[in-house]
Amino acid sequence: MGFSVSGSTAIVFVGVFIALGMLQPAVSNGLERVTDARSDTAERLLDQQNTAVDLTAATYYAGNSTVRVRAVNAGTSALSVEDTDVLLDNAYVVPSATAVDGDAATDVWLPGETLAVGLDVGENPTDDRLTITVDHGVSDAEVVA
Repeated sequence: MGFSVSGSTAIVFVGVFIALGMLQPAVSNGLERVTDARSDTAERLLDQQNTAVDLTAATYYAGNSTVRVRAVNAGTSALSVEDTDVLLDNAYVVPSATAVDGDAATDVWLPGETLAVGLDVGENPTDDRLTITVDHGVSDAEVVA
């Protein structure tokens, strides 16, 4: 075996070594991103399973054309009042007032607490469906009485 064969073999091995050195970080970073994404998905699924809301009342008051909504955080996770959406007859309604167990200044809705929502409506929504949706898309519906 001459020097040219040994030299070319060494050059090929060095090239393979360099190529594998470049491949390893790319594979490692890709695997890390996939692992992080799966972990985030598992956390979101757990949060969704721990979230529950029970819409206990949706009452129309003709005197001032308002609907009063009461809902209980029946899950084990804290919810945000700001992130809670109300739909009346499949139309988004902006609440005129919110309070968690009588406290209108808080944005935190803890498990077991009751959220009271006031809605200004122009017409009588009796027999319309009212839906309240909280974090993770969890919702409950009630017919306005």
